[in-house]
Amino acid sequence: MSKASDTHPHQANDAALKRLALRLAVRDTVSYSYKNLLIDIENRVCTTEITMKCGNKQGDPLSLFIFNAISTHHENLNKNATKSTVISRLWP
Repeated sequence: MSKASDTHPHQANDAALKRLALRLAVRDTVSYSYKNLLIDIENRVCTTEITMKCGNKQGDPLSLFIFNAISTHHENLNKNATKSTVISRLWP
């Protein structure tokens, strides 16, 4: 899964953590930490502030955990899609 940690939307975090049966308080804490993330991009002329809406935060100790939760879900979706395609080919 190429660059998955950069591309998943933050809205996917809660669903992925919910599938792991984590308590609501834990899911809310993670969701809150990803809301309204602002990043300053600076160059010699000016500074621009942007809102980060996807990907994991660098240095966040939970980043790997969140990445694994989301990538596991994607793998399961792919397996189910493959099974469904094989079955539909056998029984049109």
